[in-house]
Amino acid sequence: MKKIRVTPAMAKDWLDAQARNRKAVPRVVDRYCEAMCDGKWICDQQVPLRFNEAGQLVDGQHRLMAVLKCGVPREFYVATVTEETLDLLHECRSRTMADRLVLRGDFDQYVAKFVAALGSALCDRKANGRLYVAHKKQSLSSCSYRPDQIMEAIEWAGIDPIKTVEVSRGLYALQPTKFRLVSPTLFGYLLAQKAPNTLEMLHQFASDEHPNRSSSITALRRQLGNSNFSVSVKLAMLSKAINNPDLKLIRIDNYVEDLIGGTFKAFAEEPDHG
Repeated sequence: MKKIRVTPAMAKDWLDAQARNRKAVPRVVDRYCEAMCDGKWICDQQVPLRFNEAGQLVDGQHRLMAVLKCGVPREFYVATVTEETLDLLHECRSRTMADRLVLRGDFDQYVAKFVAALGSALCDRKANGRLYVAHKKQSLSSCSYRPDQIMEAIEWAGIDPIKTVEVSRGLYALQPTKFRLVSPTLFGYLLAQKAPNTLEMLHQFASDEHPNRSSSITALRRQLGNSNFSVSVKLAMLSKAINNPDLKLIRIDNYVEDLIGGTFKAFAEEPDHG
């Protein structure tokens, strides 16, 4: 194993000649690029760029794509691995954000999963000014941020994660349906905005006591019960129902509305839709 300075030109050559690899995830490349540009990237021999015995890249495409995007040389350790070693690497179980928060000693497992999912949504909100609606099914717990970013977003929102998870799970337990319609993570996201009467309105919704239950709430519950909807679509519907309790038809835009009077408005920057 040795340390070398990898230029964008070298990264391109290695990527062009790499062995068959999994599909790259642009969001991961962006995250690595941000860390490199901010001077937070760490060169460590425990996580080298790996090449097979034919000299083809087999592990490190996202890091090299980040070098290309950043346009600045970075130092990496490089190592050659056998097919047997590569198979062992494939078998390694990756740590989720919840696992990482537990290992840091921040939370127990009960709270960590909730904080990871809520923190991911808050990171998106903090960065973009809005939480964009994903029309394809997704999970907020599939987090691509770092633990320090999660904790910064929690602090930015000004919430107590322990108290928020307790309140959110309490609301979640109130839902009388067999299949839970709104996850505690989404309750937590709405509570984090600290808009006037949010808790009261969420309690009415969760306990099936919404003031407009006879009209829009019935349609909303039917929509929220659709398991094909992404969590951000459900959040958009719930936000609109709270902001406009007399709505008879709830349409989904490309971003999630803030709650009226929510503290997020003080931090919001309109996203670039261009």
